[in-house]
Amino acid sequence: MKDMQNPNGLFNNVNSTSFKTSNRNLARKISVSTIILLLGLMFVSVVSAQTVEADCEHSAWVIDKDVNGLNVRDKPSINGKIIDTLKYAADDDDKIVTVTITGYSNGWVKISKAETVGGNEEFSGIGWISAKMVTVSTQRKDGNSEKSVAIYARPDAKSKKVGTIPNEVDVEIVGFDCFGFKVKYKKQTGWLSTFDMCGNPVTTCP
Repeated sequence: MKDMQNPNGLFNNVNSTSFKTSNRNLARKISVSTIILLLGLMFVSVVSAQTVEADCEHSAWVIDKDVNGLNVRDKPSINGKIIDTLKYAADDDDKIVTVTITGYSNGWVKISKAETVGGNEEFSGIGWISAKMVTVSTQRKDGNSEKSVAIYARPDAKSKKVGTIPNEVDVEIVGFDCFGFKVKYKKQTGWLSTFDMCGNPVTTCP
């Protein structure tokens, strides 16, 4: 008879256990969904950070030695359609091709124009070429060729200096900003200001 005093007790225990189990399952689902969302946002942030296009431009010159020329593609990918080819300059300085760069994406630079040092137009429009096939040189604008130039942690001269590069050496382009290029030189990587670089291979920049 004692058990009959609370005939619903068994069902209350079952309902309580089921409720706790449901809460735990719901918590797991929310946690998994939150993790997936955060990972997605991180992926988008990384991809976005690798692609930069801006309303500014910097010059560089082509260093590709392929006699067949350098392919210009319609998107920053080896799978992009070839829309033009920049001619090989051989040993003729006047035929070295300089390009106007307006963006960067995953090892490719976006160009809006290409012309030879001699002034012949090679390309006009929107295209992408491999960033490894172009370069700029370091150049102090104060004319002191004995001093090196600084590179920065961020595209900002007020950010931390992460190294120095000798004056008048060629560097690899690995990023783009209106501040300048992100560059690599030997084991150093950092942001090089437009005030400390030159995109012309045969003359100094103003």
